[in-house]
Amino acid sequence: MERLRVELPGSRETARLGAAVLAVLYLALAPWWVLSLDGGARLTMVGASLVSSAGAALSLRQRDAADARRTARQVWFVCCVPLVDSLLHLLVTGRLEETTMVMLAIVGVGAVMTRADLAALLGVGGLLGWAGVVAVTHPRPTPSTGHFAGQLLLAFAMGAAVLAIRTMVGRRLAGSESLLVEQLLMMEGVRGRLSESLAQFRGVFDDSPVAISLADEHGRFRQVNPALCRLLARPADQIVGRTSLDFAHRDDHHLHHAASDLLAASTDGIARVEKRYLRPDGEVRWAWLAFTHVRGPQAAVWTLAHIQDVTDRKKASDALARTREALVAAAQVARVTQLGGDPRPVVTEHLQKLSGASSVLLIEQSPDDDDVLVITASRGRPDLRGFEFPLSESSATEHVWRTGEPLFLTHAEEHPLVSRRLQRLTAGSALQWQPVVLDGVVQAVLTITWDADVAVVTEVERSVVEVLAAETGAALVGERLRRRLEQLGERDPLTGLLNRRGWDREAARLLGRSRATGAPLTLAVVDLDHFKAYNDTHGHHGGDALLAGFAGQAARALRGEDALARWGGEEFVLALPGCDAVEALRTVERVRAAVPGDATCSVGLAELGEQESLDDCLGRADMALYRAKALGRDRSVAAGRPAATDAARGTALSVAV
Repeated sequence: MERLRVELPGSRETARLGAAVLAVLYLALAPWWVLSLDGGARLTMVGASLVSSAGAALSLRQRDAADARRTARQVWFVCCVPLVDSLLHLLVTGRLEETTMVMLAIVGVGAVMTRADLAALLGVGGLLGWAGVVAVTHPRPTPSTGHFAGQLLLAFAMGAAVLAIRTMVGRRLAGSESLLVEQLLMMEGVRGRLSESLAQFRGVFDDSPVAISLADEHGRFRQVNPALCRLLARPADQIVGRTSLDFAHRDDHHLHHAASDLLAASTDGIARVEKRYLRPDGEVRWAWLAFTHVRGPQAAVWTLAHIQDVTDRKKASDALARTREALVAAAQVARVTQLGGDPRPVVTEHLQKLSGASSVLLIEQSPDDDDVLVITASRGRPDLRGFEFPLSESSATEHVWRTGEPLFLTHAEEHPLVSRRLQRLTAGSALQWQPVVLDGVVQAVLTITWDADVAVVTEVERSVVEVLAAETGAALVGERLRRRLEQLGERDPLTGLLNRRGWDREAARLLGRSRATGAPLTLAVVDLDHFKAYNDTHGHHGGDALLAGFAGQAARALRGEDALARWGGEEFVLALPGCDAVEALRTVERVRAAVPGDATCSVGLAELGEQESLDDCLGRADMALYRAKALGRDRSVAAGRPAATDAARGTALSVAV
């Protein structure tokens, strides 16, 4: 086997090899600096690399082997250039992480330099140079500064140890060249395997699509991979040194505090939990977290975590669930409408639940004034039913009503179209105005309010509003049509008053209230005097005009709770809740005064007895009407209260007025 010969660092061949490596290395670094740096840092490092490469190449041209001093200078050059360049790189970039290059240069001095005094000089110079650069780039010390200073001192110690070991080994193995070759080869192999293992581990750690973190016994991140940085949308230096509590959604903080309990409850020593994280812009990211305890420095308990971003899957699942709930809600709205109920409270209730809103308002055109919008349904606090929006005033509601275009504002308090009073009452920050449109016509406007502490209103929540708004349009039109048909079925077409069917329903309602509260209820029958003669004189159109005119003026003379109906021909019936016979007479006189022109009317009225039916009471009022006609018409006659024995027969005492 051919005998191997190895020269210790510091020899002429080693110095030349080092110079050649530096020449190639720094020439190769020049384009790297061009790509990775910018501005003055790029120019500085490119220039330094080119100068270093040129200097190393120039030293190779000096071939005088007899000059030992030239070899020593070459060794000095090989040691100084990496140290100076690494300090320069740290200075121009300002990144403390580049301290690693200074550390390698210092260790390299110990590995290359043969003279202890010169090695110490270069090492101390490197330490002082680093301190000066850090003082310039980071005038305020940070935990990272101390960390890297400690690492640098450790590198200095390692360099000194390497030099001492080299010297000792060189002395002991001076006479055993073959053994030295074997040891060096072994060391190179171990170092290569360690480097390969470290590179493989680092590659797996950095290239993993799943976020990985390592936290110390205090829960502070010590190592994070790029996937975690992408998940949190923050660089590593903004994550390392902080805890997961700093990035977790506030509703999941309890999971952070319960980590030890979760691990203790797990059967395999690995805890698994779903958790939310907040990005700097307020976006919520969902993650599936699996973590376990590992051994840290000095037997400390550290935590290794794998964090998988499941936001897209979560959003898809939530969107599907919300869509299903919205379809169920739409079906319930349609069912309520079909059963004759009011869809408004159902719509607002489901909208608040599905959208997570603090309040939901349904705004429609006022039945009394086409130029006014009014809140007809309100869900949440306070109850704003009856709140009006004049269409003559500029507002977000008026804008959406006229344009039919939805409007969504994340900072509603800053928008000039938002009603300040409405915004104060709802205390909302994010608002959505959704037009309820059917066949191109705006039927209503839905206003949805989210509290000020809601960071993000998702597209899912807004789409739920749109789905229910589409169903609401059909429901409102159907409900209005049903109500209109009911009104037509209970209204007299000529006068617009209640017909007999409408009277039966309203009178029964008033009777029930009277029985429940004990309040009096008086019924009256009104008959237009000599209507047949009036009709013959003025024609049917004139007679119809008299009936319609009387109905309108009589209705205006009554209270809102009173009920007036056309009984047939020229006869009308009247229900006066809360009025006894005496009070009813005053009201009836206002009705008699409402007859248009020279026409007159006669009225008979009766106060409802305690055990009397509506038909019996109305019969007594009819008898009183006949009494009024017998007394000469154009008057009111009140029937006395029935005696207990006569109530069933409907007999009455009459008082003419």
